[in-house]
Order: sequence, then structure tokens, then C-alpha cells
Amino acid sequence: MNLPSSNLSPSVIDKVQPNASTKAQSRYVAMMFDTVSRSLVLASRIDTVILDEISALPDGLVIAMSIYGTNLGFALKITPASDGGGKSLARVTDFDESYLKAVPKHQLLHIRFKHLAYAYQVLSFQKSTAAAFAANHMVVNGDLGCAVTLVRCLNRLESVILPKALARRAIKVYPKQLSLAQKLNLALRIYGKLIVSLTK
Repeated sequence: MNLPSSNLSPSVIDKVQPNASTKAQSRYVAMMFDTVSRSLVLASRIDTVILDEISALPDGLVIAMSIYGTNLGFALKITPASDGGGKSLARVTDFDESYLKAVPKHQLLHIRFKHLAYAYQVLSFQKSTAAAFAANHMVVNGDLGCAVTLVRCLNRLESVILPKALARRAIKVYPKQLSLAQKLNLALRIYGKLIVSLTK
């Protein structure tokens, strides 16, 4: 079967199709969204600081993070802890726009980056989440108090799992009370469970 040839010139096609840099950023952001969502779930069961933050959030709250105009993102849900005490985070494996539309508005916190490049800056630790909010690179639909709690959880996660020099770039203030021994203990436990999670 002969397919119709395109009337678009190479220069026009280049403008329509994503360039190599955009594709690379998209793959990196997708990988980091998956890593961050899994790490937050694991940290909510290991780190008492994140556990305390999560405990203040309402049961059933769905936290989503995505990018306008793309299918990149993740969603987490506040659930009762598996041991019967407190709360924890669970990944929403069927995350997509249709899923989010079915969530009641009062139970949804949806944070969206306005552009792939903005998400890449945050997830490659060139800019902190707080700085991205301040620069109006992210849009929040939902309770602002819950959004602030999420940012604190992300900051805590980055301070624990990232090398100190890199964490200082990613967050506004590095926690002085986080000792090296505590950091290594938490990081090794989170990384260990993360590897198991990724291989399943």
C-alpha cells in the first residue's frame, strides 16, 4: 500500500516534532516522577518527620503532580498505615486524567508544572520546588495548606536521599538537625526498598 507523501518541508517537520533535547527531558522527568512517587511512599513508612507531616493530611486525599499538555505525572493517596496506626501514602497505579476527574474536588490536590522545562529544572535540582512556586512555574488546584505540607515532605525527602551538596541546591534550607548517621540510615533503607519496588 502506498502511503501519501507529506507536504511538509523538513523545516516545518522539525518545528512540529519534539527535538532531541525535549525527548531527553521528557524521559528524564518521567523517570524522576516515578522515582519521587515511589520514594515518598517508602519514606512515609520509614521517616518519622514525613510521617508526622502526612498525619496532618485528610484521609482519602489524592495528591497529583503533572505537566500541562503531557501525560507525565503521578498520583498518591493518603491511606491508613498498614500497621493500623497513623497514615501513609499509596501510589495510584491507574493515574490518568480520567481518574483525576472522578476524584471529588475537595479530595484532590493537583499540582501542575506549566511547562516540561520547568519540571526538568526542579527534578534535575537546578531550582527548588519553593522557588518554582514563587516564580509561578506551578499551578495548584486544591488546598494550599496541603500543598505546603507536600513541599515540606519533598524537601525532607531530598535532604535525606541526596548528597548534602546537591540537597542544598534542591531545597531552601538544609535541616541542621539531620545528622550524618541519621541521613545514611534513612537513605539506605529508602534506597534498599526502592530497588526492590522497581524490580517488581
